[in-house]
Amino acid sequence: MTGALFAIRRATWETIGGMDEEFYPAYYEESDYCYRARRRGLETYLSVRTRGRHLFSSREWLREPIRHTANQHQSRYRFICKQFSEAELIEFVDAEVKAAAAEPSFHESIGRALASASIRQHLEEIFQQRIVDGNSALPPPLKRLLRTGMAEIYRAAYRRSEQLTLPQTDNDGSSTLEFEQWQRELARIHEQIQASFKALAAQRREIEKLYQPLWSNPSLPLYKRIQYALYRFLGLANLHQFMQLRSLQDAQAQNLEDLARVLDHRLNLLETQITLQEYRRRLSELLLAHAQR
Repeated sequence: MTGALFAIRRATWETIGGMDEEFYPAYYEESDYCYRARRRGLETYLSVRTRGRHLFSSREWLREPIRHTANQHQSRYRFICKQFSEAELIEFVDAEVKAAAAEPSFHESIGRALASASIRQHLEEIFQQRIVDGNSALPPPLKRLLRTGMAEIYRAAYRRSEQLTLPQTDNDGSSTLEFEQWQRELARIHEQIQASFKALAAQRREIEKLYQPLWSNPSLPLYKRIQYALYRFLGLANLHQFMQLRSLQDAQAQNLEDLARVLDHRLNLLETQITLQEYRRRLSELLLAHAQR
């Protein structure tokens, strides 16, 4: 049963005792309690018509996602070591090592590594609590398997977290985007923007040459030059050419705006990647220090 809405008879509580407080801060304690009750011959019922409302919901997974995942995996490992049968424990170790090696989430990898390291340090207490709660004692070979298995899970999760520390791959995971590639792409975009500015200036000069003689040609009478100067000032001279220039400028400005938007997007992505890279590097250093202890 889920502990979201959990009712226990007083007689059951007095017979079995309270929940295992080592499932801290939560997760799997209610499952553990149901297993303990079942071994005492007590049944668990689901009331499908019962409704409840939680007045408070934890936001730990948002504030501290790594601690949240580490707590989840630590409670899961404790529950498995306490309640699984010998055959299930053997299958678990093999499956968990494979899952840790293929984990796509960095936070989950770190959480697995921290949880397996912590559980390995407390296995003896868990083995004793397993017997207290009515489960069978594990033979020495299986205890050694769990100790080495937790170490293997830690190593697989740690190696995977190192792999995930690199800049993230694209959606299909086919290629790794190194920082040098980001930098080359940003440099290429800068060059495109500079080339566009130069092309715009050159084309503007070419068009200005077409209608500049109308008001600067010294062979024209003074009144004509004044007339064309006024036309130019009023925006009436060579209207078609002015429209060409305006259209050209609009197109080039739009092109530059698009490039600037792409550049801004790339810069934001690069900043995010660098921040995430530094964040992950520090976490990996903490894990390495923990492993060396």
